[in-house]
Amino acid sequence: MEVKRFDIGTLGKVEMTPQGYLRVNAYATRTGIFDYMLPDGTVRKELKPPEELFDRNSMHSLSDVPVTDDHPPGMLTLDNTKFFQKGYTSSHVEKDGDKVRVGVTITDRDAIKKIIEEKKEQLSCGFVCVMDETPGEFEGQRYDAVQRNIVYNHLSIVDEGRAGPQVKLLTDSKNLKNEFEIGMMVYDGMDAEWTRAFINNLPDAAFAYIEPGGEKDEEGKTVPRSLRHFPHHNSSVKSATENTSVDLPHLRNALARLSQSPFGPRAKAHLERHATALGIGGRGESNIDNQNGGNVMAKIKIDGIEYECTEPMAQAINAQIKRADESETKAKSLESKLAESQGKIDTMKDEMAKKDKEIEDAKNSMPSRDDIIAAGKARASLESLAIEVLGKDSEDEIQKLSDIDIKRKVVQKGRASLDLKEKDDSYIEGCFSVIADEAKSGNHNALTNDLKVIAGTGPTSEVADSEKAKREYQKKSEEMWKPKASNQ
Repeated sequence: MEVKRFDIGTLGKVEMTPQGYLRVNAYATRTGIFDYMLPDGTVRKELKPPEELFDRNSMHSLSDVPVTDDHPPGMLTLDNTKFFQKGYTSSHVEKDGDKVRVGVTITDRDAIKKIIEEKKEQLSCGFVCVMDETPGEFEGQRYDAVQRNIVYNHLSIVDEGRAGPQVKLLTDSKNLKNEFEIGMMVYDGMDAEWTRAFINNLPDAAFAYIEPGGEKDEEGKTVPRSLRHFPHHNSSVKSATENTSVDLPHLRNALARLSQSPFGPRAKAHLERHATALGIGGRGESNIDNQNGGNVMAKIKIDGIEYECTEPMAQAINAQIKRADESETKAKSLESKLAESQGKIDTMKDEMAKKDKEIEDAKNSMPSRDDIIAAGKARASLESLAIEVLGKDSEDEIQKLSDIDIKRKVVQKGRASLDLKEKDDSYIEGCFSVIADEAKSGNHNALTNDLKVIAGTGPTSEVADSEKAKREYQKKSEEMWKPKASNQ
């Protein structure tokens, strides 16, 4: 788990540059066990081991980073550095015993004045690290977790007295005298200290009421800041109507101060809408745990089981749950899209297989070159015989007719006495085969008798010959499946 941390160090001997800047060597941090105040008020001990603190990459990340006057509301980025930077660290970072030393240059007049005249001499590193939750002992002291992969973001000049009530509480403890043993935890800006500097940097949407008559600065925030009243959203707020960024302790504080402010009536409706949505003052209102020092306790549900914890911890847990739910929803959506895509791919594969089979079947059903030649010869022979029987002037008509229609015309012409009206194609094929054989042999009389027998008008003595013709036709019919027959 990656977390953000602030540790306290000190400035060294001060010198001034020809430009009027302040230059000083500083101890930014050290090895050992650091105490951090958790949102529920308990102290967590975290080890900063030598191998992590003096890691080459970690120390290098402290070089040339911005120096700020108090911590900004969150980590510095390319977009917000210009609003908070008061100086910078040098490129030379070194190990000095169990400490990390770095040069610091302050370029802001007000910040220099605070250091020299007000003795604002403590430093606080803003950094992120990966938390190793393995407990253990270091130099005889127990710790709860180990800070690893430390990457520095900025270095801040801080006043111990303004470090917030949690830090002040630790500072007053007799067991925490070492200046480096003071720290505070930041959950993505949700629990940043609500100092005056932090409140001044909140967007206008974080306030319940803003007096008219002010102007907007380059960030779109109302100036003077004194026109803004009842802050109750944290720095992540995007819209004044959203509930997700509401800071519950400050919402309660604002509700409690409504009657004390002349602007209370104008802010009341806005604050009460948030209170209703978040269960403040109703059945869903958080209760007070007097057994734990009067901490405000909130109820949260995890996997259907209800737990009680402090408000800040509830906010942090709910934010984590929300992120987890969003990740799960996104994962399910991606799985659904993947399944849909796979279904489309499988369907396309099936369609391609069908097309491949159709192509293969078409190839197999195509006649061979020899079949085509044979069919062409058979057609030419049929047309030649038809022209011989029907006459030369019927050539154009013959070319337009199918094979069976040509044969029907030939039979009608060659055997006009036959009644072909009720006869099927098989009968026509039989008659035509006889005429064709007759034409080849020139035996017209035998052909005539056979046709009469087939038609049922000839003498019985001729039955044998007609049966022979019939058998020959049947044999030809049985071979119709062969290439020549299939193209007639």
